[in-house]
Amino acid sequence: MKVLALAAVLSLPAAALHADVINPREDACRGRGAGDTCGGGGRCVQSTCGRNDYSGGVPPKSIRVSCLLCEGPANPLPVDTAAARGEARTTAAIGGAVLVTGVLFAFLWHRRSNGSRARS
Repeated sequence: MKVLALAAVLSLPAAALHADVINPREDACRGRGAGDTCGGGGRCVQSTCGRNDYSGGVPPKSIRVSCLLCEGPANPLPVDTAAARGEARTTAAIGGAVLVTGVLFAFLWHRRSNGSRARS
């Protein structure tokens, strides 16, 4: 039972790592409307953004949704970059690695503590 509790506690950081990463250009238009000004003289324009859809379980599916992005002289990047599309997948991979490491640690810790009792 202790191992299960320890594994649950160790997996908590992994849950936080699975959170969606918001593109900074999208964040600059949060709470604004299309055509409103955003950082550095840009304007919020209608576009599409990637999201993780967890409705079908884990791993999530990538979907495209309507969103506002900050476009202008301060934002020379194109609307859709490979790096922006890959951020969510990278975050999910890191979260999975942390979860697996936590469960492995809990298993080894439990095995070691049971082995030391058997020898005494």
